[in-house]
Amino acid sequence: MKEFSKPEGINFSCVDNVSGDELAIALCRTASFLQADNPYLPLHLYHDWWEHDGLHFYRRGIDFDELFKMICSPPGTFGSDARR
Repeated sequence: MKEFSKPEGINFSCVDNVSGDELAIALCRTASFLQADNPYLPLHLYHDWWEHDGLHFYRRGIDFDELFKMICSPPGTFGSDARR
């Protein structure tokens, strides 16, 4: 198995745990902010298996409507909806 290496870039984290509900709200607010700037911006969905086997690859294009369906509830964020 390929050893995990941390991706380059900025990572934000919280000192305390965040509930699924709080995370879903924060993700929705972030997506709304991005959508307000460019509502028709094409988005890209990736499979991100960095911690599993190091794979990170493009899956397909999505739009903001689909993004909101994935992230605006804890089941959508952590469930199979986010993996399609």
